[in-house]
Parts: sequence; C-alpha cells; structure tokens
Amino acid sequence: MSFGRDYIYKELKRLNESLEKQVQMYLIGGANMSLLGLKDATRDIDIIVDERELPILKNALLRCEYVEKSLPIYQKMGSRLVMENTDGFRWDVFVNIVCHALVLSPSMKDRCKKLRFDFKNLEIFLLSKEDIFLFKGVTERERDIEDMHILYLQGLDFEVIKKEINWQSEYSGIAWITFLFPRLTKLQERYGIVLPNMKEIEKIAEE
Repeated sequence: MSFGRDYIYKELKRLNESLEKQVQMYLIGGANMSLLGLKDATRDIDIIVDERELPILKNALLRCEYVEKSLPIYQKMGSRLVMENTDGFRWDVFVNIVCHALVLSPSMKDRCKKLRFDFKNLEIFLLSKEDIFLFKGVTERERDIEDMHILYLQGLDFEVIKKEINWQSEYSGIAWITFLFPRLTKLQERYGIVLPNMKEIEKIAEE
C-alpha cells in the first residue's frame, strides 16, 4: 500500500503532538519526493535523526500506536529503528548514516529546505533532489532505481552531485562509491540515459 501527501502530513502532525521534546529530522526518500510534489505516493518515510533524538522519536511513535518491526532488509541498510502502524505506513529511521555508506554531510544540511509547518516540537528538513538521488543510489531496493529516474527527469545539478561524491569519498572514510557506481550503471542501462561525470565516478570507485 502507498500513501500520499495528505496522509504523510497527518502522521507528521500526530507525531508532533506526541513528542515531549523537540526533534529535528531530515527526510531522505519517497516521502520527501511526495511533499515536493515529485511523487504521488510512497510506502514509507525514510529519515535521519541525531543519536540523542532516537529514543524521543521512538517513544512518540509508540504513543501514536506504532509498533517496532524487525525487517532484515532494513537491518542490512543500517536502519536503527523501524516502526509501522495498522495501516502499514512505516518509519525507517537512520542515525547520521544510511546503508553503512552515505553520511549526512554539512553541505547536505546547507542544501536542505525547511518545511514551514506550524509544528511546535518537530522540525522537518527536505534534502535536495541531488542528495535524495545519492541516498537512493546506495540502497538495494529496486523501486529506488525508479525514483532516481524520476529525479533525473526533474533536472539535477550533477556538479553538486560530483562535489558531494568527492567529499564523501575523502572525508567519510567509507568505500560507499562501490555501492553507488553499479546503481548508476543500472539506471543508465534500464532507461537508456547518459549520466554526466560517469568516467570520473568510475575512477573514484576503482581507487
């Protein structure tokens, strides 16, 4: 089952009302795209939070009648918390890093757009299209390839993407580019498109 923008907003509002302390969250996936009007619906909401906010968020979701789930695919992705309600809507919560590969960098935070919802306890930041593209590029979910194509069709600044790849490769200390390059190759082959900077990305992946 998939959920649209109105449902996502309703659940964000419920969460805000259940939080006992302020939480900042960064939306990195399909829910972000839905709120930006790039996608009609999504199955879940993928977010990044700070370590100290994780128990605050979990307790608030429990008060919203979500239950904790243990799903192997999300454990493999490095999700720290998976919560689901009776409708089947799911929160996939990461702390600072996704798929043991891509970190939420200072530049990503600078590119974020803050949602202007009238929430007291919940601050929500939408990552840029370029950064959503990168996060979806390090997962193993097939539907994320489709989302990467949607983002590509919207027009992406590949110079921003290249700079972020270089920063992540230099400062994160994680060989995450080895996850990204095959996904970009699959994206090109499936949709018959040509992505800029692929030779440079391949070179980084080989180092």
